[in-house]
Amino acid sequence: MSDRYTPNFSKRELRCKCGCNPPTGVDANLAKLARALEELRTLAGGPLIITSGHRCPQHNERVGGAKFSQHVHGLAADIVSKKLTPKELAELAEKVPAFVNGGIGVYSRWIHVDVRDGKARW
Repeated sequence: MSDRYTPNFSKRELRCKCGCNPPTGVDANLAKLARALEELRTLAGGPLIITSGHRCPQHNERVGGAKFSQHVHGLAADIVSKKLTPKELAELAEKVPAFVNGGIGVYSRWIHVDVRDGKARW
């Protein structure tokens, strides 16, 4: 079994930081998310740093995540780039179909992207 979802994104970096294994179905969501992140990485011209991927409900609560967070379903990642500002990264995310139809949130030091079924912006 491969330890990677895509050439540039490992299963470990997208899984919950508490070390739990994702429940059934979440792994497929993480693979879809990784494919979209791979597209964004290409547009960004270099590495993306994932600060948060999947979160189990307990970890999500510990970090103060939203009650119905897309992270819990393995559909979301918070990311940063050493080369681009959050605003620049979000502008590139708008060119990735899975994120166009999903969520993009811009924060002061990172962006949130998700592959939910429905557009959301903040």
